[in-house]
Amino acid sequence: KVSLLEKQLNDSMHQKQDIIDELNQVKDLQHFLEDEAKELHQECDKLKTQAGQLEADLENDRLHIQKLEHELEDAETRDQQSFKELEALRASRNSIDLLQFEKQAVEEELEMEKIMKEKFNRDLAASNEQLALAKQRAEEVLAETTLQIAEFEKRLEDSSRNLSDRDEALQSAKIITLEAQLCTAKGQEDRLQSHMKALEEQMDELKRQLGAEKEQHANTAHQLDRMQKESKMHSLLDLEIADYERTVAELNNLLKEKNEELDNSRKEALTYQTKISDLVEHTGYLESQKKSDDERLLAFKDTVANLKEELAQSRRHEEELVRAEVRLESEIRAIQLREEETKLSFAELSRKCQSLEASLRSSRENHQRATKTLESKIASLKEVLATTQSELETTKAEFDNYKVRVHTVLKQQKKSTAPSGDASGGDSDAQEKMHSVIEQLRLRIKDLTEQLEVGQSEAEAAQEEYDKLAQRHQLVASELEAREREWKHRLEEALKQKTLEMGIELEKQLEQQYETLSSKFQVCHLSDDFKFQPFTFNFTFFQEHQSALESQQEAFEELKREMSELQQKLPTVQQDDVVPFDITTQERQDGEVYDSRFAKLQFSFTGSHICFKKSDFAWKHTHNQRCSNVHLVFFYSNVSWLTDELNLIYFFSCSAMMQLLNESESSNLRMTEQIRVLKEEIRRLERNQEREKHAQNLEYLKNIVMKVS
Repeated sequence: KVSLLEKQLNDSMHQKQDIIDELNQVKDLQHFLEDEAKELHQECDKLKTQAGQLEADLENDRLHIQKLEHELEDAETRDQQSFKELEALRASRNSIDLLQFEKQAVEEELEMEKIMKEKFNRDLAASNEQLALAKQRAEEVLAETTLQIAEFEKRLEDSSRNLSDRDEALQSAKIITLEAQLCTAKGQEDRLQSHMKALEEQMDELKRQLGAEKEQHANTAHQLDRMQKESKMHSLLDLEIADYERTVAELNNLLKEKNEELDNSRKEALTYQTKISDLVEHTGYLESQKKSDDERLLAFKDTVANLKEELAQSRRHEEELVRAEVRLESEIRAIQLREEETKLSFAELSRKCQSLEASLRSSRENHQRATKTLESKIASLKEVLATTQSELETTKAEFDNYKVRVHTVLKQQKKSTAPSGDASGGDSDAQEKMHSVIEQLRLRIKDLTEQLEVGQSEAEAAQEEYDKLAQRHQLVASELEAREREWKHRLEEALKQKTLEMGIELEKQLEQQYETLSSKFQVCHLSDDFKFQPFTFNFTFFQEHQSALESQQEAFEELKREMSELQQKLPTVQQDDVVPFDITTQERQDGEVYDSRFAKLQFSFTGSHICFKKSDFAWKHTHNQRCSNVHLVFFYSNVSWLTDELNLIYFFSCSAMMQLLNESESSNLRMTEQIRVLKEEIRRLERNQEREKHAQNLEYLKNIVMKVS
């Protein structure tokens, strides 16, 4: 029994030691898994923070793009207003020149009036031919302008494609950063796998040590047996056996507890294994995303090649456009000379029209006087007719009374027996007198009727002449209005062409400024690259530096695109849409736009500088794990020098942009002052024209009132 109990004790001790060893191993595994879980959580947090930073950067870029679009719209509205005001000023200048020329023409009209009457018909025929030729040329110019507008639209599409390419370049840069992060995650996974292998090797070594300890324990047990055999203390063995039984029960309880802890640890190990499998799946998903991103990059490269070909074609088209512009400039100069000739002919025609209007007025006045005299004669004749008719009626009444008297007298004579010869002779004399008076009255009535007919015929002839003259006046007025419309249309076309020329000149100047700035910036960039050649830094640092440079280039290209869009919108501006202008509001708006742009530039620069500092911190952290303190000091000094250089570059670029903005603001202020002065002159001329028109209308109304009266 004692031997059996000793064997059981030995077995229980071995099991206890095995359990303790397994528990220690489980604890070590738990600590190891906890450390790995912490590292994984930290890596996940880092990835989440990086993803959040990327999303924040994307949102900032979108907000920046929206702000730039708002600034573009404000600049377009300002440029449209300025071009409208310029067109109005040019129209006012032309009107001033025309008024001066008309003054000279009026002074010369007084001397050349008689000669121009004979040459009126010849000049009309020549002017009609010239107008037909000018219409044909205007149609040709319109067709060419439509072609130019279509080509400008193509250029806009090309510029939009270039912008999409830049967005793709930014996405490619972000994809590269994600790939670098994936590489780091893969390296960490490899480290974890190597660490797991090392732990498995340690487990094998621990098992070997357990076997060696079991052998030692067996040897010690044999020695104890020998010592117990040698000892003769049988009484103490029973007590020891009881104690051993108690300890066995306690150990069994401990075994149960340890088994439960083992089960829990196994469950936790399974959960960690599931997490590891999830991480492996996530890495596979990231690899698939990497492959898809590579395919997208290839597609983007193909699109970039296609866009380069399209850019070459667009440059060829631009060269053709330049040639066409030169040809159009020569044609415009010829058209301007013809316009001057037509202006001269128009001035001569206006002189003739004014002389004809004066003759029409004089003829109208003469006709009015003749009609008034005829109307007065007709009224007098009507009065005479009324008097004669009253006399006729009185004579008829007297004649009837006389007849009645004669009949009464004849009846009395027939009744009387002794008629007298003297009475019969007196009656015959009275009858003859009455007949002579009646004949005289009839002749007078005929004369009056003839005079009335002659007056009516004269009045009808005068009315017909007046109608003919009125029709002729209306025809002349309609012809003058048609000519004025044609000349206005030509002036508008000439103004549009001039605005196009000014837009092209502005575009050339902006391109020259952009080339100079880009050359300066490239020189600075090359000098910085030459300084950086002896040093090898992290990939993310140079990538962020390149992204900052690309953002600056994109800002320049966006400004260029704004100017091109404004130049394309110039031909749609009309002369009639004059907007009220105030120099104080314009200066305030310019100042606000300038402040907003400067704030955006400052925000972009500070953002890039912050990104640089973050990448610098990450690089330092990784470098601390690998390199010594000497290398760290060297790296810190180089990074500080690089930050100073980058800050200087940003400061110079900001100062250049500030100078350009100040120059543009000063030129805008000068132009606004000139526009204000010219607007005042235009308003004064318009008031004078309105007064002249009002005076002409009053004269016309006076003539109508005179005719009616």
